[in-house]
Amino acid sequence: MKVCTALRSGGEFKPKHVQVLQQQVLKYGPKGTTFHCLSDIDVPGVDTIRAKTDWPTWWLKMELCDPEITGDMLFMDIDTAIVGPIDDFLTGPFTTFRGCGALHLWSEADRKVVWDIFSKDPEYIIAEYWGEDVFLRSIWTNQFALPRTFKDTLEDKLACGRQWTLDPPGQLLYRGKLRGLICPIVLQPDTRIVMFQGDPRPWRTAEFRHLYK
Repeated sequence: MKVCTALRSGGEFKPKHVQVLQQQVLKYGPKGTTFHCLSDIDVPGVDTIRAKTDWPTWWLKMELCDPEITGDMLFMDIDTAIVGPIDDFLTGPFTTFRGCGALHLWSEADRKVVWDIFSKDPEYIIAEYWGEDVFLRSIWTNQFALPRTFKDTLEDKLACGRQWTLDPPGQLLYRGKLRGLICPIVLQPDTRIVMFQGDPRPWRTAEFRHLYK
């Protein structure tokens, strides 16, 4: 199984952050796991898929849906921390965390559906949907439309697929904001992946900053 991330240069995410994520993926992934980064720059020591478009920031990851990139993949954002074996995250069916664009298991067939829609009018979709996660949730809940009519409710987020917080239970820790409150990092014995949303990034936390030195 391949694990992929995406890096658009010029922002706060740097090649070093990708390199650390690769180290964690290869350490905790099962035998045969490969790591790849879609980027507009070369990332030393990482298999880099060269970006073909100028789609901004998080929209760059839509290029991973290009049919030229074959096979199923686990996508994770760069600011993800892995602390244990990720075997259970590499098996289907399609799985996500509340429809979040930061971590999901993506089949080749599912990515083709996204590509067929997005590639027809990327500029219009970017303008209408603001974030790639909102756009993806509209597809995953069969509510995509232009102009946008998708409300993106909590019910929509929960309806996007198997929830990793439920199956497998305890292996995913979310470090972001829920109902406006920042969730603390409290690693449990079963924790495998820590998802971050916004600041602080893992390289600014006491638990993980040593990995990025």
